[in-house]
Formats: sequence, C-alpha cells, structure tokens
Amino acid sequence: MSEQPQAQLKFRNRRAWIGLPLTGLYLFGLAAHVYMSGSNPLKLDLNELGDFLAGVFGPLAFLWLVLGYFQQGEELKHSTDALALQAQELAASVKAQQQLVEVELKRIEVESSRHAAERKRQSDAIQPRLTIHGAYEGDHENVVTWCLTVHNAGRHCTQFQMANLGGEGSSSKTLLLPLLRHDETHDLAIDTDKTVGVRAFVVSYTDEDGVEQAQSFMAREASDEDEHLYLVFDPLSNVFKPDPRPAM
Repeated sequence: MSEQPQAQLKFRNRRAWIGLPLTGLYLFGLAAHVYMSGSNPLKLDLNELGDFLAGVFGPLAFLWLVLGYFQQGEELKHSTDALALQAQELAASVKAQQQLVEVELKRIEVESSRHAAERKRQSDAIQPRLTIHGAYEGDHENVVTWCLTVHNAGRHCTQFQMANLGGEGSSSKTLLLPLLRHDETHDLAIDTDKTVGVRAFVVSYTDEDGVEQAQSFMAREASDEDEHLYLVFDPLSNVFKPDPRPAM
C-alpha cells in the first residue's frame, strides 16, 4: 500500500474513534433520559415523532458533519502534500535525465573527436610526403632560371600537378604526372623575375582514397656559405583544391 492511502486510512480511523464513542454515549444518554422520564416516543403522532427524531439526531448529524469537515481538510492537505512530493520526484527525474543526456552528449563528442582523429591519422598515412628543392641554373638580364626537384618520400598519388603561379616577368609552368610513386623524383625548370623575392606554388593530387588534396608553398631565395643561390619552399596549407588543372 502506498504512503498516501495509509495516511488517509489512519486519519479516517482516528475520526471514527472520536465519532463512534461520542455517538454511543449520546444514544445511551438519550435512552436513559427516555427511560427515566417514563415517556414513550412511539405513542406520538407522526408530526410530533418527526420533530422528536429531528431534535434527537440533529446533534449527531452536526457532530459527524464537523468530523467529516476536518477529515476532508486533512485528506485535502495530504493530497496536496502528495502532489508536491510527486512534483519534486518528477523534477528530480527530469534533472537525472538531463544529466544522463549531458553525459551521453559528452560521450558522443569524445567518440566523434576520437573518430575524427582516427580518420585524420588514416588520411595522413596515405598522403605523399613531398620535398621540393630549387637549384639556381643561371640568369640572363632580369630573368633567373631555376631547376626544381620534387621528391616523394610518402605514399603514391595520382593526377599530380605542381604549378608555379607565375607573375610579372615570370613564367607559369606546370608539372603534370598521372602517377607519382613512392621515392620518385621529378624535375621542372622555371624562369622568374629577379625582382620577385617570393614565389607561390600549388601542388595538387589525388590520394589513395580518391580524395583531391592540395598543398600551397611559398618559395624564397637563400644562399649557402659559398653564396650559391637556391630556393626554400615553405608549406602554407593543406586544403582541398577542386580547380581544373591548367594547360601546359
């Protein structure tokens, strides 16, 4: 049995233990009074008998009315308390569900981050590892000729393209290879303007998963101890590059 019906039954029993003795005592006193007075209510006519019964049982009706009023008030109070308790339990349940949802969202976020890191690791593992060197070949007036060497120390790739973006006084050259294998080296000769200190290059290819990738480089001039010129290639980014390949 739940707590609320038990409390209601308890208060009903308490009111009954109050009402029943008082009713019994009242009826006993009434019977004693009738007996000692020597009157016989049954000999009264109907109107007088009705008035007699109304007068006799009126106090009893009032007594039980008062007891019922208090009983109803107490039951209403306990019903209100029970509703408040249910509301608290519901709020606690909602809070617990919210905490479970937060925990699940954090778990999903961690799992998603783990999967993303794993995908990145797998993607990085199948990329070519490119090293580019630029050797000085000579110059004529304001034009410098460079021999670029591209070496792949990573995985093979297809549709390889290395493009010099050119510029004023520079030639736009593109190295196109249908397949660049592991440990393969290729050369590309380009002419640049002496006045241009930094040159932009874009390398694009399709990796082993069939995903188009691109790497951007900035090339700058440097010299060794013997003052031999060469180009240093600084990587800028790894981004997807869907642009069509330029013609030779």
